[in-house]
Amino acid sequence: MSAFSPLHPQRKEGTQSAISSRLVTHHLSNGIRILLLPSRKFRRRSIMLTCRLRLGSQTAAQALVPAVLVRGSSRVPETLQLRALLDSLYGASLTGAASKLGNAHLLHLRLGCVSDRILPEPIWDKALGLWAEVLREPLIDGDGFHAGYLEEERRSISSELQGIFNNKTEYAQIRMLEAMFEGDPYCQTAYGTIEQLDQTGPQEVAAAYHELLAQAPITVAASGDMDADDMIRQIERLFGDLPGRAGDPYQPPQERPKSTVRRVEEFQPVDQSKLVMGYQVGRHAGDQDRLAARVANAVLGRYPHSLLFRHVREEASLAYYAASQLDLFKGLLIVHSGIDPTKQLAAQQIIEQQVEAVRHGDFSDDELEMTKRALLNELAAQTDRPEAVLGQAYDLDLLGEPYRPELERAALGAISRQDVQRAFSDIALDTVYFMSRPQEAKP
Repeated sequence: MSAFSPLHPQRKEGTQSAISSRLVTHHLSNGIRILLLPSRKFRRRSIMLTCRLRLGSQTAAQALVPAVLVRGSSRVPETLQLRALLDSLYGASLTGAASKLGNAHLLHLRLGCVSDRILPEPIWDKALGLWAEVLREPLIDGDGFHAGYLEEERRSISSELQGIFNNKTEYAQIRMLEAMFEGDPYCQTAYGTIEQLDQTGPQEVAAAYHELLAQAPITVAASGDMDADDMIRQIERLFGDLPGRAGDPYQPPQERPKSTVRRVEEFQPVDQSKLVMGYQVGRHAGDQDRLAARVANAVLGRYPHSLLFRHVREEASLAYYAASQLDLFKGLLIVHSGIDPTKQLAAQQIIEQQVEAVRHGDFSDDELEMTKRALLNELAAQTDRPEAVLGQAYDLDLLGEPYRPELERAALGAISRQDVQRAFSDIALDTVYFMSRPQEAKP
């Protein structure tokens, strides 16, 4: 963790619950974390359980768990029957998904329904019970999940992964990550690989399910018209009997040695070539400069007024699009662009120049202020979306920090040109990936 700063207030030891900007946090005695956002302004009520595992050889088996859970329970084995029950609860929704955050693999099971306050009859308790039933009493055949449901979900995910090949923008970014992080599970998707899926059966998915219930760090986040104390009691009733689990504190990404830039060229039948450049930022999610790094990335390539869009696309006409994205949980910056295949070197050169411009503070005061205003507007809009608030609160909780949007807004407004320069002071180009048509490959 970084040293104390106004953006990183220290959490008081021994407190079980706290309220910060309407957010209520609480720990059950078994280590399960609760994040609640009570508010009557939301017409829907939602609750989501998130399990945190690790990317690796079991990624596909882990990712299949939420996909299979929402197909049915031991009491309601038919998917159509489960959907009918949800429809009878005024169109309640039940979804399972997987995502990744750095090298963490996140599995989600989410319930959403209309608030009892605006319905002719209360439904929350019934919906919550069904959600918990799907998680705690799954449809198990012998020692594995229902083989038919598993095969359907496996085919569906495999088809989506195969479809990435046709989305050349996404495919190019994955290929760059595979080159940059060779041997690191980070380059996997949140659903693993097709090869992993092919080797995953009902028993492997059941084993992953039992592992997450037994020991994975779990966070339950809920929002909507609720009484916080009552909601905590309900969650404790549903999950208080699970085994105790140790915390999984955030670990900064391992520092990668700076070496010769990797260069990968691939030929595909594309009309628009793809240039993807991976940078080591030298900053991470727990760093005191993390907010300045977000501003630096936004100055570089997040908005239409950013340097990449203006200089690479508008002024030099070297790209159909050019943008950057930041993953501080991996210490990674990606610049991706679609270009004419004959303009690779020129495009790469001007992209590198824009990164250097940010590193040296070579941007105007107006550009910096426009960028901070855009980010502040996003923060303001975020407070109206409970999923966004709880998502950010979850990320901060991994860092051992409370959710304090008012401090973040103040810190963002105070970021200077020197802060932005410092955030990019250690940035280094690591990998360049280029995709073009075979007949236009350079010798």
